[in-house]
Amino acid sequence: MSKIIKNTKSSVSFLSSVGNKILAVFTLLILLVTLFLSTFSFFKSRSGYLDLSKENLSARITESSKLLSEDLNNKIHQLDYIATLDPIRSMNWDIQYPELLKQAEYWGFLHIFIMDTNGISYYAEDHTIRDQSKEPFFDMVSGDKRVLTEPYVDGSRKLSITTITAPMKDENGKVFANICGVIDLNKINSTIQNIHVGKNGYAFIANKNGNFVAHKDMNIVYNNVCLADLKAEYSGLSNLQPIMKKVESKESGIDTFTVNNEKMIINYMPIESTPWSLFLAIPESELLARSRGMLVFQIIVSICAVIAGIMCSLYIRQWISNKINEIAKMSSELSDCNLSYTSESTGNDEFAQVIDSLNNSVFTLKSTVEEVSNNSTTLVESNAHIDEMIQDIFLQINESTNSIESISASMEESSAALLELNAASEEVIGNTTHSVNAASEGLNLAQNIESHSSEIYKNAISSKNNVLSLYNSCSKNLKDSIEKVKTI
Repeated sequence: MSKIIKNTKSSVSFLSSVGNKILAVFTLLILLVTLFLSTFSFFKSRSGYLDLSKENLSARITESSKLLSEDLNNKIHQLDYIATLDPIRSMNWDIQYPELLKQAEYWGFLHIFIMDTNGISYYAEDHTIRDQSKEPFFDMVSGDKRVLTEPYVDGSRKLSITTITAPMKDENGKVFANICGVIDLNKINSTIQNIHVGKNGYAFIANKNGNFVAHKDMNIVYNNVCLADLKAEYSGLSNLQPIMKKVESKESGIDTFTVNNEKMIINYMPIESTPWSLFLAIPESELLARSRGMLVFQIIVSICAVIAGIMCSLYIRQWISNKINEIAKMSSELSDCNLSYTSESTGNDEFAQVIDSLNNSVFTLKSTVEEVSNNSTTLVESNAHIDEMIQDIFLQINESTNSIESISASMEESSAALLELNAASEEVIGNTTHSVNAASEGLNLAQNIESHSSEIYKNAISSKNNVLSLYNSCSKNLKDSIEKVKTI
């Protein structure tokens, strides 16, 4: 039996071991839990970080839009101030001309010109007077209003400008002219390019039609590139049309679009007091770069957790293996009929309870074996006594058999006596018949016959008594034998 157990132990496969199973299950469980928690944490943090980045973009674009709006409003206020100067209000070109040059240089305008209510424009830039009454520009800027025109682009000169206008009023509040200040959009572009949008992000301005007003690559502005025409410039561009519809409606928001097969996060907001919208664009991958760093950190933490889990599993495996080996040792000794082997239990866990139970079982089994051994001696003695009794009974049966044989012999003697009596009776009958027959021959023989008959009669009576005595004796012997048989 022990050989079978040893062979079984030597042929146990890796996963057949309880300790190895626990190690495998614990390791797999830790891997699954760690993988689940890491994945959940990564996507949760990724989503949270993306939302936070979008909130930062929204805050940044709100601040930048206000800054641009304030800059343009400051330009309008500057024009309002220039319009209040006496040399400018004089409407004397010889007086206005040097003052316009002076104010344009001082306030940073490309140049300043004045247009009266008849459409006559006075350009200080080249000291010319032009009639623009037939041009759409006159209808657009004349009157009691402030106007920011759409950019005028001269690609050959790499020039992109916009014009800000403000009304000039007399003491009665009547508009008598409009002062116009020309701004180089490169200055506005310098302002928006100071808006830092990550490493690869950038800002740009576009009008509601999708034409670029300012961009980090001003060649796009000089070439009059429209957002709607970008499909011909970039591959994999998608989801831009819905964004432009929102821009046309003066909406603000944050969306995603794809350009050159790269997903971009774009935030847009209208610039107050202008027909333009400010855009902030940044690759989504850049926003998620930090989350990738968090992923690496989570992977490292997960690996450490798995290693710690494996070490704990190895400790538990070794501890359980020691307990199981002790139980297996007790089972092996028990299978080898060694009832004197016991093991000490440490602790109060289930394994200790099993070892205590095995010790109690071995003690009980040992006591039972000793008791059975003691009872076996008594049983042997009882068997010997029973054997003696059986021999006595056998002897009594032999005696009874002999008695029965004696009875049988007596009965045979009785039968022979009866046969002899029967023969004697027949002889008497024959003699009687002969006597009767002889009676006729002579009375003289009667006395002899009578005497002879009396003698025969006496003999018959004597034989009868002998038979009765023999019968009674045989009957008594038979009854004694039967009683002995019953007793046996």
